[in-house]
Amino acid sequence: MPQKKYVNIDTKHMPYYQTIKLDDGNYNLRFNWNEIGRFYTVDLFDAKNNLIYAGERLQLNQRLWRGIWNEKFPMETLIPIDDSGKETEINPANLNVTVFLCVDDGSDGSDSN
Repeated sequence: MPQKKYVNIDTKHMPYYQTIKLDDGNYNLRFNWNEIGRFYTVDLFDAKNNLIYAGERLQLNQRLWRGIWNEKFPMETLIPIDDSGKETEINPANLNVTVFLCVDDGSDGSDSN
């Protein structure tokens, strides 16, 4: 079984900005913590720092940008997951501890039961 790839997120330095390398190129991600709503969002930029999509909310076990089509989105799916199965939400206490942003290229067959 292929090993999962994860995007490391520094939750102590919000907004947090980083570049990730995916199969179809580099992308810049800016993670934000919404203190009032108590949730994280991510903004997606291309390699030249042109905004592709802003304000996508991170929701546990829900792929980013679901239901939205844009040819500039990464080919791989990014999805916050908790392999332990004990979390019910994403928050500062569990992001990058038990909840991780997984890069899913679809090669492990996890969508089939």
